[in-house]
Amino acid sequence: MDRRRVSKKYRRKDILYQIPEGVTARSIVHSEKEAEKDLIIKLHNFLNDKRYLVVLDDLWEKEDWDHLKEAFPSGTMGGKVMLTTRNREVAKHAGSFNPQEPRLLTVEESLELLRKKALPRTADFTPELKILGRQMVEKCGGLPLSVVVLGGLLSRKDLEQWENVSGESRWRIMYDEDRLSTILALSYNYLPFHLKLCFQHLGIYPEDFCIPKNELIRLWAAERFLPQKKRILISKATEGNFLRTYSRKEVGSTSSYSSKYQRLGIYEDYAFLKLHTSHLRSIHFFSPVGGKIDFIYKNSKLLHVLDVECTEYHGKQEFKALQNMTQLWYLRLWGRSQIVSLPSSIGRLTNLETLDLRRCIG
Repeated sequence: MDRRRVSKKYRRKDILYQIPEGVTARSIVHSEKEAEKDLIIKLHNFLNDKRYLVVLDDLWEKEDWDHLKEAFPSGTMGGKVMLTTRNREVAKHAGSFNPQEPRLLTVEESLELLRKKALPRTADFTPELKILGRQMVEKCGGLPLSVVVLGGLLSRKDLEQWENVSGESRWRIMYDEDRLSTILALSYNYLPFHLKLCFQHLGIYPEDFCIPKNELIRLWAAERFLPQKKRILISKATEGNFLRTYSRKEVGSTSSYSSKYQRLGIYEDYAFLKLHTSHLRSIHFFSPVGGKIDFIYKNSKLLHVLDVECTEYHGKQEFKALQNMTQLWYLRLWGRSQIVSLPSSIGRLTNLETLDLRRCIG
């Protein structure tokens, strides 16, 4: 069995790569130069003599299924494909004449789910909490996820805090399609400030990206999001100018870029960066960087975090340029197999706390 989340933004090649890996539970070497039609044939042949169950989770468009369906053989081995979608028309298009639709919860079921999430050690609500809980779950519209998120928000809170959440103005302007977003926004608003920054930082990563826990903790520590022994006061203005992510579609001109952002996640083209690095505090590259990035070393004196994957190594002069980035707390140069040693100049990065050179030493 293999389960793949398709999501609204996905690369078909990634899905075609990942299904064999999920079935065999081992990494398979791929080439980006392979044509998509060749990958479909390869996956079809791979599954043809197997009894399989593939789950395609969160399919958004009819075209998504049309592009992927040829990869799944309908032979005698009994292979099956299950898909989930928020769009009934997508389910019908994929050949399901009677798609299974989970029913909504009743108010009483919602109230019981809220109790289990908000008051797991309590057999029942107090009369006051029950009244407030009923008022709030009625606005959840029977959506289990909304009730679960609400329960997490209300857990370990007293009666006054329940009243504050119930009285939030957001409830009064909520429309049916905005129920979950409204409750998520409420949950976010009640987070401590340092956890808001941690939560926002997750927006750096591409959708469906598998985030290594230890790496995330090191990054949060380097960004000074985690509470320090000496309290660090962070301006609330930081919250609005926290981060920006860029893909190839957005970097056609530098007019789309705003210098107010201090943290950037870059998925493809990075040419626009050459004019806009002096104010940055954090740069994360999520696709291979083929050319030189020495302009970052020269112009980004305020940078605290530099996270780069699969770049070309341009010799010791590159590390010599790095020595000027004295504010660096976190440096990740992952996948440079040509590096055989580190120059002594790396010792000039006196603030460096994390140096990640995995898959670098040749």
